[in-house]
Amino acid sequence: MVSPSPKPPAGSNDEALDILRRIEPALARLASRDDIAKMDDRLRKVEENVARLDGRVSQPPTLWQIAGLNFAIFGAAFVLIRFAPPH
Repeated sequence: MVSPSPKPPAGSNDEALDILRRIEPALARLASRDDIAKMDDRLRKVEENVARLDGRVSQPPTLWQIAGLNFAIFGAAFVLIRFAPPH
């Protein structure tokens, strides 16, 4: 089974080039603005914060450690209940 060939885009190539010629100066002005530089600094700070957070979360406890902690808590509760003096 042969798939149909894609349709050419609507409009002519001249229209597309005209649109690109009009967009390019606007993009150049936008790239030269100070807002972009400020946003770049903010993004760098966010990247640093995410890297720090990733370093903190990179060593979570294993399942065995969590199970051991639960066992210890239940064991301590049992000892307190079993050997506590009666009221």
